[in-house]
Amino acid sequence: PPTLFVRNIPLIAEEGQLKERFEKYGPVKGVFLVTNKETGNPTGSAFVHFVKPESMELCLEEAQKELELKLLGEEEKEENAS
Repeated sequence: PPTLFVRNIPLIAEEGQLKERFEKYGPVKGVFLVTNKETGNPTGSAFVHFVKPESMELCLEEAQKELELKLLGEEEKEENAS
């Protein structure tokens, strides 16, 4: 299935929470939280398996927009600080 690798997830996040969050882009087949093989602790990463490629693409587009807005906000903060 179309799959995204996601990083910087809070260590307390649960699979159900992530699935619900990503379903705003379309149906999610499942979420797999990555854990450390030795400790079993979460690594802050996950794989999100979408049902449709279009849902994954929409998610990527929205993430790009959010990143661009964040970067613009950081530039404005730097300009105001000088």
